[in-house]
Amino acid sequence: VDARLKDPSLEKASGKISYRTTRDSWMRYHIDASDQEDFEKATEMTQQPKFKKEFYSFTANQPLSDKAGFIFAYNRQKSTIPNYSEWLEEWNDQIRLAETYLLKGIYLADNGDSFRLTGMYSPHESKYFKKDVKNGSYINSGGGYRVNMEWEHIAEWGKVNSLAGYQFEENKIQHES
Repeated sequence: VDARLKDPSLEKASGKISYRTTRDSWMRYHIDASDQEDFEKATEMTQQPKFKKEFYSFTANQPLSDKAGFIFAYNRQKSTIPNYSEWLEEWNDQIRLAETYLLKGIYLADNGDSFRLTGMYSPHESKYFKKDVKNGSYINSGGGYRVNMEWEHIAEWGKVNSLAGYQFEENKIQHES
């Protein structure tokens, strides 16, 4: 997904903090009676009636002058999903964690040109369990970063945009045994 992120406001400093959550105890499921028992067992990856999700976010906007400013944002999503192994007779928590750090700055030159610099770092980690395998957990971790530089020039004959960027992503899986 390539989205145009809003520019920092040069008017005044501002910020926002938020938290939201949801969990299985707040839900009510409507499941066909023939599937109800299997669903409640939570033995399949597609049948997970128990969960807890948490979302955190923080945003800060800081003008440096009437021509420059930056915005910083942090987002974190964490899910905990219990899964039951019938053969091992134990519950294990699948964990899914994703974070995003964003820093974007803008500078408005005296000639009307705009310069933007954006940096983003997005790590993630997920812990899963192989069905009915002792010590069968595995962790999928990775993520990446991205840096973009943009120059915008408005001439009498039109607008010129120039964008340069670099992106790096990496993912790895580590098995318990």
